Amino acid sequence: MAGGEVRPPGHRAAAVVERSTSLWRNRGFAAFWFGESVSLFGSQVTFVALPLLAMLTLDVSAAQLGTLRFAEYLPFLGFTLFFGVLADRVRRRTLMIASNAVRAVLVAIVPLCTMLGLMRLPLLVVIAFLVGTCSAMFEVCWLSYVPGLVDRDRLVEAMGKVSASHSAAEVAGPGLGGVLVQLLSAPIALLVDAVSYLAATVSLALVRQPEPRAEAHEPRRPVARELADGLRFAFREPHIRATAYSAALGNFFALITETVFLVYAVRELRLTPAFVGLTLSALGMGGVLGAAFAGRLARSFPVGRLYVIARTVGAAGTLLLPLASGPTPVVVGLCMLSFFVWQAALANTNVINASLRQVLTPEHLRGRVNASVRTLVFGALPLGGLVGGLLGGLVGLKAALWLGAIGYAFSIVPILLSPIPRLRTLPSDESAMAPT
Repeated sequence: MAGGEVRPPGHRAAAVVERSTSLWRNRGFAAFWFGESVSLFGSQVTFVALPLLAMLTLDVSAAQLGTLRFAEYLPFLGFTLFFGVLADRVRRRTLMIASNAVRAVLVAIVPLCTMLGLMRLPLLVVIAFLVGTCSAMFEVCWLSYVPGLVDRDRLVEAMGKVSASHSAAEVAGPGLGGVLVQLLSAPIALLVDAVSYLAATVSLALVRQPEPRAEAHEPRRPVARELADGLRFAFREPHIRATAYSAALGNFFALITETVFLVYAVRELRLTPAFVGLTLSALGMGGVLGAAFAGRLARSFPVGRLYVIARTVGAAGTLLLPLASGPTPVVVGLCMLSFFVWQAALANTNVINASLRQVLTPEHLRGRVNASVRTLVFGALPLGGLVGGLLGGLVGLKAALWLGAIGYAFSIVPILLSPIPRLRTLPSDESAMAPT
């Protein structure tokens, strides 16, 4: 990305971007953002309600819960590369609408089968796998879709707003999920998520900004060659490669921690569903704060230095989790502090990760590059869930929490070995590469 008058990667889609002084006036982005925000809130309810349903209704063990989490995230490992090719060939908005509609139906099946007495763990695992498949497709598509809705100089802001919505959902969603489970039962709580996906489907259908046709960029070639193009670019570009490796390691150990914590909180800390939801809501509180200041911090401090500091602070937050002990208010407070610090730091690095990838990737490769990175980053999640469940049974829940936290701390190593710590700004010109 040399300096001078080089046009940004997304310049060919500039005609379809609604130019305005504020993203609030960009109707296409606003419609997408609204729908995504609603579905994120519903998904956070399910984040609490689904494992609680498995533990309270089906009485699953730590290893079985790990299997459920494995099934939920396995599609990110198995299908994301193919979805990346699809996202560069087919209108992304169409794929996103289909993903939301199918997820609404699948999630609604869970309470229906539970109320009819038909729910069993194998069926829940299958539904989790299918929902994860739709989520994998949606994740690849929206990351490639947003740069066509906003101007390049608003990209970090747009990513920050989506990240803020994610974090806001994490504030209210788990707490709401825990309360709904305690008052109404886990199956009823899951209906909230089904309705949220329907709302997101309608919202996306209202977007009227046209997408550039994929055929305008390059002729279609065999899928294997197109996959190779995305993989080659993603893992040869040093900034994208380092963030992908670091995020994959972080996700692996994070899901070990999250999977074990859910069982640890219910079975050993004896927290009620409402307290579990309250504790997990701290993820969102930290994320809201981190996302709200991500753009400002990136403009005020060297991006590379900010990235390293944020990852270090986040690792310190995870180490607080296995230290939580004592009376219930103290335990809940320490767990909330751990999740708050962890997520506040993570929100900053996530915004920088996404912005780096979008700025450095040509528009016609974004679907495949995002898919390549997502395959590695999200592919680590099912393995982390499975390993977390196994560790919980083999070494004990608290020891597994320590292993997850220590492993997460070491996930910063690929960043330290890359050019990222030397970045002053996003690498849009030669000055961005100057050392700090």
